[in-house]
Amino acid sequence: MSRSITFLMLLWIPTWASAVEVHFAHLEDPRLDPPTVIQVFPERLKPLWLQALATDEADLQREAARAIARAHRQGMKGLEETVPSLRTLLDSPKLHPVVCREVARTLIVLDARDAAQQLMQLALQGGLDLALEIEPALARWDHQPMRQVWLDRLTAPDTSHARRILAIDGLGEIRQQGAGEPLRQIVLDSLRSADQRLHAASALARIKTDGSLEDADRLAQGTRIDRLAAARLLAEHQGADLQTLLLRLAVDTEPAVGAIALERLMQLDPFSIEPIVDRLVSSPDARIRQLTAQMLFQQGSPEGVRRLGGMLADVNPNLRLWARESLIQLDRQPQLAAAIRQAAMKALHGDHPLALHQAIILVGAIDHEPAAERLLKLLDAKDPPLRVVAAWSLRKLAVPATAEAIQKKIRQAIQVTNALAKQYQRGPPYDVSDHTLPAQVAHLLEALGEIQDRSARLLFAEFLPRPPEPDPFGPPVVQVVRLPQPRAAALWALAACYADQPDPQVVEAVSHLFSDALEEEDLRAVAAIGLGRLKSKSSLSLLRSKFHPDDRYSHLGHACSWALQQITGKDPHVWKPRLIARQDWFLQPLP
Repeated sequence: MSRSITFLMLLWIPTWASAVEVHFAHLEDPRLDPPTVIQVFPERLKPLWLQALATDEADLQREAARAIARAHRQGMKGLEETVPSLRTLLDSPKLHPVVCREVARTLIVLDARDAAQQLMQLALQGGLDLALEIEPALARWDHQPMRQVWLDRLTAPDTSHARRILAIDGLGEIRQQGAGEPLRQIVLDSLRSADQRLHAASALARIKTDGSLEDADRLAQGTRIDRLAAARLLAEHQGADLQTLLLRLAVDTEPAVGAIALERLMQLDPFSIEPIVDRLVSSPDARIRQLTAQMLFQQGSPEGVRRLGGMLADVNPNLRLWARESLIQLDRQPQLAAAIRQAAMKALHGDHPLALHQAIILVGAIDHEPAAERLLKLLDAKDPPLRVVAAWSLRKLAVPATAEAIQKKIRQAIQVTNALAKQYQRGPPYDVSDHTLPAQVAHLLEALGEIQDRSARLLFAEFLPRPPEPDPFGPPVVQVVRLPQPRAAALWALAACYADQPDPQVVEAVSHLFSDALEEEDLRAVAAIGLGRLKSKSSLSLLRSKFHPDDRYSHLGHACSWALQQITGKDPHVWKPRLIARQDWFLQPLP
């Protein structure tokens, strides 16, 4: 694998948004997303806000400026036209300080670079609060007249602490070459405040990307602040002998030092951590372990996979998930498949509950069928959440040989909950400690559907009759055959078993549930999807009776539309986006 410095740019980083999630098949297959919601803005907002800016009322001026900034962030177009009015207001000699600050903020939000000189004068003549708002924007815009102001502040003895830091940050943002030596003197001055030295080190790292190794080496032998400054100096550094110093900093007793060094090593060469990797993966600091995991992912090697497998048991839940998702992504590389499966099975057969949870999801996500036997045993794990994910993973694997054991487990759950219901009839106390059983049964029913186990037809049928209305003053409903999740799963599984081969009795059972107006709409939607999956032409009129393209969007209507498309082959109905107008502005036109 190439060790180019482009590693970081090419790296795919697993995130929560992309993580495998334990969902029910009847909610995801097919996935029926509601129409896109588009936020629109009431007409005539802008003229009203311009009128408010033109008044002499400070409160109206402030709220109008604030509303303009907020609307711009939310996507309202054309608000750049308010810039002249905002600039005129900013020049007003009697402008209230609160209004002044709000107008300055709004001009920055609008990226009004033409107002840079005006804002600069305001930052220099006004208080620190204005400077803190304005100067970072001037640095982003690289407003040339501010360069000399910031340079002068570095050495002027009467410069306040906060304004000197603003100058340091500004010079770093624009990478001002002439600031290198003054910044270096600040970094090396142990009598300076820690924040000035650290800000200066970060700024100097952006300006000077080579030639700082000697200074960093000397600082690396000093105090905690010295070592932090050394790490920051090397954040963008190039040159020989750099990795040696970074490796030393990476195992520093101060985790913040190690994290900065690891980030730079990750950019340069993720394989460089090999001499210290065992110390890194056992670090007490979660950030160090996270960066190490990222570098192991970048390595894309069997040894990296082995170490990522060990991180499935990490005490940090986000890192456990990260390690699992990394292994799932690496499974796309055929040369790593064997190592990933070995790591997954090692965790799956271990007794660490944290690693076990991740391993169960992992083997399902990578479709590792040899794990099925172990998953069947985990259906009776001591930890209830493990039972649920084991059932989900069995559904993902859909190994036909597991069907008999799955049926047996479902029937056992039916018997247990029916007996529990009879016990509840005698009165409290009610034991509802195992609240995960309905979810486990639902996943197992869907597993039978994925396997297309038609021998489970009578088992599915036990879940289809509509249960009686529960007594609000009676015991809780515990029978799995009466609960919404297992019933929807059984209905989905029944249709999946007979997909494209409609059995008249199955069609009749699904149609009956779909037609029952007393059933929950979500369950009727699953029935509609089932009719579509069965390709039941005899159900066309029934589906059409519940779907009208001009009606307001509903999940049931969407399911009927999908089913009609499956049966007829015609293009599916396209739902128009929902337009929602925000009505919470401080000033808006009357209807």
